This record gives sequence, C-alpha cells and structure tokens, in this order.
Amino acid sequence: MLILPMVLIVVLAHAPAAAAATQAAGTADRVDLVRLAAVPPSPGSPTGSVHFEAQVTYTLSSTPAGYLGLFAFEDDAQRSSQHSSEPIPIKAGSGRATIDIEYVPAKQVQNLTLIVGLFTQDERLLGWVATNPMPLASWTARIQFQQAMAARMDGRLSDAVDHLTQAIQASGNTGHLYYWRADTLLRMSRYDEAIADYARALQLTPEHRASMVGRAVALLWKGDMDAASADLDAALGMDVEPDEVTGWAHRARGIINASLGRVGEAIDDYEAYLAISPGASDRDQVEDWIVQLRAVAGISRPSGSGG
Repeated sequence: MLILPMVLIVVLAHAPAAAAATQAAGTADRVDLVRLAAVPPSPGSPTGSVHFEAQVTYTLSSTPAGYLGLFAFEDDAQRSSQHSSEPIPIKAGSGRATIDIEYVPAKQVQNLTLIVGLFTQDERLLGWVATNPMPLASWTARIQFQQAMAARMDGRLSDAVDHLTQAIQASGNTGHLYYWRADTLLRMSRYDEAIADYARALQLTPEHRASMVGRAVALLWKGDMDAASADLDAALGMDVEPDEVTGWAHRARGIINASLGRVGEAIDDYEAYLAISPGASDRDQVEDWIVQLRAVAGISRPSGSGG
C-alpha cells in the first residue's frame, strides 16, 4: 500500500481553503478535478461509509510513467486519514481517469477535503488538485438517501426507512428527507409516524404540497376527515399549475366527499384527477367509482364525455 509522500503533507499545510490546483515548477505536469460524486458503498462496507468517485484529467510530460492517488483529509488535519485503495498507473501524455475512495467517517469529523495527487513512480509529487472543505454530513445524507430510494424500488420499505433515518441523523434540518421517510411509512401503514414526519417536513418547507397531501392521506386512513380535508383544501388552494400532486389531492378529496355523501363534489374531484392524470394506473377503478356515484344519485352521464 502506498504511503502518502511527505512533500504532499508539506504542500497541504499551506493549501488555500478554496478548491485549488498546483504543479511542479518548470513542468507541464498537472491534474484537474472534473467531477466528484458519491455512489453506494460496496456490499459489506462498514455502516456509514461514503464511496467517492473522482473523475480527473491529467497531463504527464516530465517522466515516462507515474500514478494518481486520491486522499482524504479530515477537518484541519495535515495528514490524510485514508487514501484510495489502488493507485491509478498512467503513462506520459494527457488523459482522463476515474479514481475512488471508500471513506469511513470518524466520530466528530465535520469537514472533509479530498486531494488527487499526480506522482512519479518513485512517489515524487508533480501536481495536485484539492476540493473545497466539504461538510461531511451532506455527503453522508446524500448516499443514505440514494440507498433509501434503491430500497424503495426493490420493495424493501423497512430498509428504506433505516437509510432515511441515517440521512436525517446526518443532516436533520432537511425537509425532503422527512417527506420521503413519511411517504415510506405511509406505504407501510404506519400512519402516526408518517403524520409526524409530514408535520416536520412542513415545518421546514411550509408550502410543500406533496407533504400536505401525504399527511392528508394518512389522516384519511386514520378517519380524521376534517384534518385531512383542511390539508387538501390548502394544497389545492395554492396558485400553481396543476400537476401530479394536484391530481392526487383531488383523488383523496374525492374519497372524503364520497364517504360524506357529497356526490357532486366527489364526482368533480375524481374527474379533475383523471383530467390531470390521463394515464393513471387506477383510471378504470376511478371511472367505476364515478359510474357508481352517478347511479346512486340518479345523475346521467354527460353526453359526449370521454372514457
């Protein structure tokens, strides 16, 4: 395993806080960071790991061959705590490379700086590029969120809740994390917990219509029609272009109106839902509800209306 060259430690002691790059004097050798992303950790990785991938471009002209290394520096440390599992060998010329590091956060570490170094084969530093110091919590939350969405797609809702909980613990005051955990809890029929998360999401993002509608649906399933109606009316009263959220609000309010015997209002809401979401997967079901409501109320189907 390669050891971080002492010259890199000395250089980094004077590195600026902003993203920066430098190269050896009198050479065209350089490395530049093109893209940095967090991807899901490898199976069996320690809990909380963040897998970074850095895409770089490089020019090597002063020596026939060298290598690239990626290093992690915690807070104000002048020595790296971890470096990439494998150096990337390169030959003279220009090119592009992807190099990764699976970082395991230490307790109480707040910021992380990633450094890509360009070295000769005998570990002499030719150039480097550094990121800005990055709040570690935001990256941890991001990767946990990605894993939560993957778990939801696979139907592993309990795992999704666990990942979203870890994301919230890393970056608590983020409304969309509470929204997605609430939505997942709603799908698991854990209504009280979902309502609490929707409420927190709305504290953080007060005009988030999807949270209003989600909370209304949870309240509806708990039988609290008045509170559910209040959320739906608030969401539908906002001055926005009709979208999927608008459609689901009409659908939910239609259910409430139908259960309370307000047939005309229920039909209006169901038809508004179908107009906004013409390709809805439950279209046949909702059309059947409309037919039943018309039959109960003795209302004829409007002439010329489509299916």
